[in-house]
Amino acid sequence: MQKRLLRWELIGFAFTGAVGTLLHFVYEWTGGDPLIAAFCAVNESTWEHMKLLFVPFFLFTMVEFIVFAEPLRSFFAAKAASILLGLLAIPVLFYSLGGMFGKTPDWVNIAIFFLADALLYFMSFRLLTRCALRGGARQTLLHLAERSRQEARTLAALREQYPDDTLYLLMGSDMFLSLHNWRRPEAIMAMAHIAPFSREAEDESAAFAAQSARLEREFGAQVTVVPNPQVVEL
Repeated sequence: MQKRLLRWELIGFAFTGAVGTLLHFVYEWTGGDPLIAAFCAVNESTWEHMKLLFVPFFLFTMVEFIVFAEPLRSFFAAKAASILLGLLAIPVLFYSLGGMFGKTPDWVNIAIFFLADALLYFMSFRLLTRCALRGGARQTLLHLAERSRQEARTLAALREQYPDDTLYLLMGSDMFLSLHNWRRPEAIMAMAHIAPFSREAEDESAAFAAQSARLEREFGAQVTVVPNPQVVEL
């Protein structure tokens, strides 16, 4: 799935660059339509170039979210952080180079736009694959999505096979503390009690208590912490 995401991020880079370049001329082609001006460049200012980056990125982000069909809570947080970095890069690079070398030629301005485009998609890929952005768990968003699908299928099969039994989903601390970021966590919690192993460390006990309260409040989970003080972290 990580390779699939990389392909989509590369497509997004190309789409944003191509559409952003096209939007640079649409206002003139439409004879200065005021409605078009809200989405296209009307002059050569830095602000207008920022619009050229934001509009196609926003459109592609909506398509990407639909294609992946993963309602991950941190998806839009990662995308928001990425576009903010890209938008910030345009004025920073433009005014920094202008301050050092004076008026920059058009090819430099074009290069700045594509550099900001590449930077935001690089950051988007890194955020989506390397950090969850919420909960402090050391797990990737894609891993959480894949793991939640597997757990849901397994629990559904067990529930069908043992309809009258109580199921317990055993998990470690990292998985438990990131459970709210899973895809449709309420479906998993409706099929099984959540039973995380706890090493009973003071800092972990506080985190477990807060996470248990959150899962019970937001998803109606039934949490049974399994004390396991003999486990040591290497």
